[in-house]
Amino acid sequence: QFGVAWDQSMFFWEILRPGLLRLPLDSPAPPPDFTLPPEVVLVHQAHLNAFVPPASRDWSAYEWQPGDFVRHFAGCPWQEGHCLGLMRETAAYAQQQMLQLGTGR
Repeated sequence: QFGVAWDQSMFFWEILRPGLLRLPLDSPAPPPDFTLPPEVVLVHQAHLNAFVPPASRDWSAYEWQPGDFVRHFAGCPWQEGHCLGLMRETAAYAQQQMLQLGTGR
């Protein structure tokens, strides 16, 4: 079975391609101003790349805090007890948040 693992540059190209390639190269008209597709919004990197220790400390990177969207486990494999504990903590936190959303609290 063949699969494709998309990397950041592939996602970036999919976002930019429609606007960048709207006019043929031999068009006499100037290209229109570029706009992002309506389903794309720019956010601060910390919203999608909040690290856990030890990476957050080793790399002087933004460290995840409750309320952040994604907890990034780069440099923290599940095989290490500390990291597995953080992953379990994250799963419990996510479940708690989902339950609160379901009850409207």
